[in-house]
Amino acid sequence: MNKQWIQKGLTGIIGMTLVLMTLTLTAWADNTAIEGLWERNDKQVLQIAGDEGLFYDIGTSAWRLYPVKNGDQQLRNIIQISETEWILDSLRYFQQGGERKVAWSETATLTLRDEGQSFVINSQTIHPFTGKLQRSTATYQRLEDAPLPAEEPVVEEPVVEEPVVEEKPAPVTEEKPVIIAESEDSSSEVFDSGIRMGWSKNDQALGYRVFRSTSRDDLGLSVTDFYITATRFVDVNVEPDTEYHYTVLPVLAEAKPLENIEERLGNAIAKFTKKTGSRITHVGEEKGFIILQLDNPMMIVNGETQEIDPGRGTTPIVVNGRSMVPIRAIVEAMGGKIHWDGSESKISLHARNQVVDMWLNQNQVHRNGNADQMDVAPISQSGRTFVPIRFASENLDAKADWINSTKEIVIVYTK
Repeated sequence: MNKQWIQKGLTGIIGMTLVLMTLTLTAWADNTAIEGLWERNDKQVLQIAGDEGLFYDIGTSAWRLYPVKNGDQQLRNIIQISETEWILDSLRYFQQGGERKVAWSETATLTLRDEGQSFVINSQTIHPFTGKLQRSTATYQRLEDAPLPAEEPVVEEPVVEEPVVEEKPAPVTEEKPVIIAESEDSSSEVFDSGIRMGWSKNDQALGYRVFRSTSRDDLGLSVTDFYITATRFVDVNVEPDTEYHYTVLPVLAEAKPLENIEERLGNAIAKFTKKTGSRITHVGEEKGFIILQLDNPMMIVNGETQEIDPGRGTTPIVVNGRSMVPIRAIVEAMGGKIHWDGSESKISLHARNQVVDMWLNQNQVHRNGNADQMDVAPISQSGRTFVPIRFASENLDAKADWINSTKEIVIVYTK
């Protein structure tokens, strides 16, 4: 009697299990409800292919992967909590050197509305640049006139027996990753205060993002909160004796937070790998930089290109073998002020908690009231005062480096 009850109990359990499995597979099999082409209010089109679980945002050339699996494959990272609602995990990708690289992750809730003619995605995103949690909502409408390509019917052809020919297996060749090598238009160099890099201009770019990582296989984080406009950059916020991997991506469109539109980046245009030296100073302190170049009227301040002397074409010059720089542009870029006293030909600087007085064509200089001597006197050219680059490091509590290969002066200072 007990055996009969046990057998009935087991039969019931097995039957219930089969019913639950059938219900589960039925729920998962209904992914066609979200397949097709969808359009957002900003005209960006989203293609959803349930079999592959691949969301391709045509408007931004960016991939969103929702790992939805069908058939006998394991179902992961998606839970259908009702007939019209799904909970999903996604990864955001960028194309980099021919490969897709993960940039950040999202969790999202997708809700079908209007009898399947629209859906809303509520996302929570960990931003790759700031690490902050961001929430966003996007609404998509189904595009009836642009369905996914229909599958062609399978036509069975008569089977024709052919002689079996043994084929030798093709030799296995190891696929090598795409490497963007340094060229005349892209170069990098280590100097005492950090790493200097440059790349060719991208005509479609609004600016550039420089990503840095200590791992070759990781894109890392953007070195600045904002995109930069220059095609040259120096990374001065680095650790000594450390190898860094840099990837430069062009910014093709700005973010529009109020419209839930993210910044659009293109494929990598340059890569650099460099190891810093042991002479890095002020480790752990935030530092800024200024790049000036001989015979170039433009300078770069923390990645932003600007004119040294707007409308006047002022450039750094060489006098008797010494590189001389226009001091007003440097002081103002550091947030300081400069005053000219024509009666004494006296220049007074107030910058970085320093008060410096100097006189044209005189080697004498006063720093915070203490008299000293300059090895090269300030000169005036076209109404602008020029001082040797060593002046910046000696009198403004900064460090000046000369990059001989590019004829650049890099001034590094703590913020």
